[in-house]
Amino acid sequence: MATSRNGARRAGLSPRRALDGLAVLVLCGLLFGHLVNVAIYGSKELRADWRILLPWHGGYCSLGVFLGIAVGVFIAFRAPGRCLRWEYLDVLIPAALVGATIVRIGCFVGHHHAGRLTSFPLGVAYPGGARHDLGLCEAMLLFALMLAAAVFGKRWRAIPGRTTAIGCAAYAVGRFAIEFLRGDDIELLGRHSDPRYWGLTLVQYATLGLAALALWGLWRHREHARGAAVSETTAGSTSVAATETEVVKGVKVEQASRET
Repeated sequence: MATSRNGARRAGLSPRRALDGLAVLVLCGLLFGHLVNVAIYGSKELRADWRILLPWHGGYCSLGVFLGIAVGVFIAFRAPGRCLRWEYLDVLIPAALVGATIVRIGCFVGHHHAGRLTSFPLGVAYPGGARHDLGLCEAMLLFALMLAAAVFGKRWRAIPGRTTAIGCAAYAVGRFAIEFLRGDDIELLGRHSDPRYWGLTLVQYATLGLAALALWGLWRHREHARGAAVSETTAGSTSVAATETEVVKGVKVEQASRET
């Protein structure tokens, strides 16, 4: 919250609106994250007891969180009288990275996301051998993005929406790669393996969509910046031409007065 509030103030935006938007995104992310988690991993339990749909029963799926955040953006910034303003999303990206990093560190501490067996030095001891810990992998990815946002954020924010597009694109590429480390045999640990469709997990398909949207956003803002530059150049040329015309008119008037 402090990150969003301070970022909004530095950008000349409304801190209250930034915090309201952050609250909507968090609530929607948690709600949809839990519902999708139940739909994918808890169908048997759901048939036995519908109350596992209630949010305090725990369990969240990042695929659902992605969906919830998208819905939250629509609710917070597309509601009547609140058109989408990329400046606010740019302010929320650093806060989202901080929060997500903390969450993934918690996942790592609890070893919630076991990956493939490995001899990598950062492998975590599980029954049956060391494995990649996807919570640790994603925490490192998010921490790197958080540092990049801190270093280059001011430059990125020069064009509204660029921070959001770059952050989403970089996360999508990193998360897509991390998913290849996900274990397919973790039923041996009493856990659920994510289903794969044509070799990819559902999260990987979601990150492909996120990357496509981010690249579209980068292209859109690049074209917008180029159009603004052309308009500025045209306006400058028009202003110069108008000045020259006025000078010529002045000279002609002066000559006419002398002849008179």
